[in-house]
Amino acid sequence: MTGENRGRGRPRKTESTYADTRNDLIRSGLELLTQNGFLATGVDAIVKNANVPKGSFYYYFKSKEDYAQTG
Repeated sequence: MTGENRGRGRPRKTESTYADTRNDLIRSGLELLTQNGFLATGVDAIVKNANVPKGSFYYYFKSKEDYAQTG
């Protein structure tokens, strides 16, 4: 043991904040929606492009339609 005093649970991967993650999703989706259109862009593509879990999308937005109305 190295003597490091670590807290319990999994350590955070990044120090991003609520606003950072939400903004990453918005920027990512804007790019994809501009290229492909609303109907051709799925939530899976948006979260993959933003590099966040799919569950995070629904934490910040009720639906894809709610997401599209964010402005």
